[in-house]
Amino acid sequence: MSWLLRLMAIGGLWRKCAGAYHQARSHVRQAGSFAQGVVARHVQETLERAEMGDREALFEMGERYYEGRGVPQDYQLAVTWFRQAAELNHLKAQTNLALMLWIGRGCQADQSAALRWIAKAAGKGYEPAIKWHQTMKKQYPTSQAGSS
Repeated sequence: MSWLLRLMAIGGLWRKCAGAYHQARSHVRQAGSFAQGVVARHVQETLERAEMGDREALFEMGERYYEGRGVPQDYQLAVTWFRQAAELNHLKAQTNLALMLWIGRGCQADQSAALRWIAKAAGKGYEPAIKWHQTMKKQYPTSQAGSS
């Protein structure tokens, strides 16, 4: 008889858990819809700031396209946004652009241009750029490096 009571108790617990599970799934769907709206609004606000020449927003749009956060992943667009921020002396954008140029992600590989961009960021004391600049100079023949 005790096994029957245990089985009934487990069945009651399962129904409670199943109800909570379905309710939680509903909440997750609602939160997902809300989050998508928040992300879309944030992307739109960032895009508007980027179009006004805000270098942080330009960099963020580059990151978003590189990672596919809130927008479809597109390395070519990431290069475009990083280049615009880099031209406004955004050190992380200069570094990211240099790395993309170095390996040819989203663009034609161009080690000479990559060295120029990484040298700019390294020259401003940006530590990751300094390390990458040293690595790139070792891999790129001195005769081709020019004035980097």
